[in-house]
Amino acid sequence: MKFGQTFKLPDRQSGSTLIISLIILILLMLLGVTAMNASDTQYKLAGNLQFEQAALNNAEASIGVAERLLETNAATAPSASAVSALPDPLTMSSPGYMIGYVSTQASPGAGVGLDCTDPSNEKNFDCVNTYLVTARGEGGRGATKFIQTYYAVPLK
Repeated sequence: MKFGQTFKLPDRQSGSTLIISLIILILLMLLGVTAMNASDTQYKLAGNLQFEQAALNNAEASIGVAERLLETNAATAPSASAVSALPDPLTMSSPGYMIGYVSTQASPGAGVGLDCTDPSNEKNFDCVNTYLVTARGEGGRGATKFIQTYYAVPLK
């Protein structure tokens, strides 16, 4: 080409470059949208795990409150006749707990043959009341955790 000469385009242009570049652009856009959705899902999963951990912590705190209540009221702790029908754990408010009497029995170190129901027994300190404590904890986004423990309170 010489200086001053113009370049003449061919008469027939197919436009295939435009179509191919549009297809590549659409593919890149779909890839970006998919990556955003995946990162959003991972963000929600991490948040849900935090809410579940908070619910578990609340349930453990309720268990601690119930156990302290049993310890402070060991002499007047409820027996089998004092426990009424237990409420449904699914309807407990959070933080909440239920205490259910299980049994009165000899502690593991008391030996064999100890009768805890005999009032003349001089070793009543070797007997324990056993309770089933159920606690419910709630976190965000509807996360709920339940914990059950058996707790023994020495008779005094």
